[in-house]
Amino acid sequence: MKHLIFTLLLLLFSTSVVAAEVIKYVNDHLLITLRSGPGSQFKIEKNLGSGTRVTILEESEDGHFSRVRTDKGLEGWVLNQYLVNKPVARQLLGQAQRELATLKKEHQTLQQRYAETSQEGENVTQERTELSRQVEALDAELESLKKVAARPLQLESENSRLTDEVIELKNRLRTTEEKNEALEDSESRQWFAIGAVVLFFGIILGLILPKLKPRRSDSWGGI
Repeated sequence: MKHLIFTLLLLLFSTSVVAAEVIKYVNDHLLITLRSGPGSQFKIEKNLGSGTRVTILEESEDGHFSRVRTDKGLEGWVLNQYLVNKPVARQLLGQAQRELATLKKEHQTLQQRYAETSQEGENVTQERTELSRQVEALDAELESLKKVAARPLQLESENSRLTDEVIELKNRLRTTEEKNEALEDSESRQWFAIGAVVLFFGIILGLILPKLKPRRSDSWGGI
């Protein structure tokens, strides 16, 4: 039971300590000593450079020292006068330089993307111009084909018209020939009739005229 209570108290104490941890940084001094205890008489474990990030674990009774832990897990005691609540100028400068380098890379990347986008825009413009030229050429070719296609229709229409005119002329010619044949037949009959009449009268005259002439006296009979 006592062991359980002790364990609970230990966990509670550990939790309170963790909750009380504070992040601080080594100030602008080039190096500070990390000692094994809260005092200058204790052994130096390591030197911490300016800007080193540490976690405060506890403070000494006199308030001059703090037990800290680095990000690498190293623990020891340092003087509170060398700790500050914010990163030191050197660290801020380094961070700013890293951010500046990152921004430069991003800027270069953006410039490259802009150049690529501009090139793509030029390519698209050239492609659009070429497509417009091709469309114009196709429109001209289509118009030419329409004219060529319309020509046979015109020829067919003209041929049909000429055919109708030829048929009409043939009909008129046939009618004229029939009229001529009828006229020639009528004239032939007329001439035949006239010839028959002339022949008839000729025959009549041939029969009548000899009878109408006076007879001469036979001179030989008077002698």
